[in-house]
Amino acid sequence: MNRGEPDTVIVEKHYRMTLDFRVLIGNVRKEEIERVGDGLEGADEHLERQRRLLRALLCDERALDDFMTYLVTDRVCRHPDSELGMVFGVRPDEEILEPVYSALGEDDAQFFREVRQEGILWDNTEQFEFCFAVDWTGATLIEIAAKKEGDPTAAEAGQAYLRRFTQRGNSS
Repeated sequence: MNRGEPDTVIVEKHYRMTLDFRVLIGNVRKEEIERVGDGLEGADEHLERQRRLLRALLCDERALDDFMTYLVTDRVCRHPDSELGMVFGVRPDEEILEPVYSALGEDDAQFFREVRQEGILWDNTEQFEFCFAVDWTGATLIEIAAKKEGDPTAAEAGQAYLRRFTQRGNSS
């Protein structure tokens, strides 16, 4: 019995939920690096390092799929280690990006390994992650089956009940 299930079930319903997202991927912008870094020494190298990381991620289809799942799950639940994240097997972004930055040149790979070990990878990839805009564009909830106690015909798929809502213009 799952968490929250009653001892006696009178009605059992099954639903399918589909969430729709649009993900836009931009580039790491110099203005953002300079604004965040407040005149950061080495801002150009910092900018180029994050751009190389972005290009490498875009070339690694598996890592990109994993990263998209991480971003979308985070968008829905506000943290990727939610129950939904567990269903999709979402890993922390540090784990997803490790093979990506390890495939970069030795200087970049060493830099990202060091900041990850120091626990400041986010601080050094923040602008990279801001290149991804996630818009939650809609959702569909469909009742796919229903069973009622004592109703042998209800064991078949129930009347499809469709409820939709669309949410637009919510980027993160």
